[in-house]
Amino acid sequence: MKKIFMILLSTIIAVAALSAQETSKTVAVKTFDVVGDCVTKDDAEAITELYISSLVSTGKVTIFSRKDFDTMLAEMQFQSGDWSSKEKTVQLQKATGATVLGRGQIFKLGSSFYISATMIDANTAEILSASKKSFKSIDEVVELLDAMAKEISTSISKVVMKYKIGDTGPGGGLVFYVSEEGFEVFDGKGGVQRCNYLEVTKEQLACVRWSPTDSNSVQGATGLGYGKANTYKIVSCFSNANMGNCAAYVCYKYSNANTSAGEWFLPSKDELNLMYKNVGSKIRAGASGDYHWSSSPDSSDDAWVQRFSDGNLSGTYEYYTHCVRAVRAFSN
Repeated sequence: MKKIFMILLSTIIAVAALSAQETSKTVAVKTFDVVGDCVTKDDAEAITELYISSLVSTGKVTIFSRKDFDTMLAEMQFQSGDWSSKEKTVQLQKATGATVLGRGQIFKLGSSFYISATMIDANTAEILSASKKSFKSIDEVVELLDAMAKEISTSISKVVMKYKIGDTGPGGGLVFYVSEEGFEVFDGKGGVQRCNYLEVTKEQLACVRWSPTDSNSVQGATGLGYGKANTYKIVSCFSNANMGNCAAYVCYKYSNANTSAGEWFLPSKDELNLMYKNVGSKIRAGASGDYHWSSSPDSSDDAWVQRFSDGNLSGTYEYYTHCVRAVRAFSN
């Protein structure tokens, strides 16, 4: 038991540093239950703290106070059967802010000790992950806790993606880019949103010019996540011109039964290229022409276009007319 307390003390500083990092899941862990008299209450608390420290050290979770969680469960008169009750687990989620609830047991069968840990989705009461290990002496459990924490944190931090490339997105478009880790989308007004998907309108919206005037002063970017910002800048720049003949404005004003104007945008150069690579054949089949506009300027007179017959990217005079498809970014 002395070994457990020494290791627990040595991890406090490291865990304090890690807990400040951005994490993907907030977890509330109850002090492990002891079945029989295999360990003392103090042992169980120390083992639970070491388990929590191991969870935090993975960098994938942040922890709600164990003592506060234990107190909350006692005040609610929470029973073992309540862990499978969605009504009860949702109550805990609202009270703690934790999306995952953890519980565990320490028990003895024959000459062997066992420790089990379970993670439960607070919003559904479904089991997300479970792990059970056996050990001969109580001090041996220390070596098992890191392995258990890694198994469980990996399982609960996995992102279950709702859409795949080629699916119809929530905005009615064709999903052409999927990112589990997500990417930042800049709106051109100082706002940033973290998204996981890009969808493109299934129908061509227009065949129009990039610029409604002979030249422009728009400064735009080419990378993933910048199409929306580029679109906003273009629309702002040409607000007094004939916007009906502006590719970015056609996308900006687009809406349908599921989305509003302002959600869609003309894709950046890199976003357009992802569209070509992942759903290019479907886009080309419904297009009136081969070239498609991006929202990325190449110079004061040119903007980037992509030829969907072979994927060639080039700068083209902004007064030419080319195909326009609107893109929308959204989260999982």
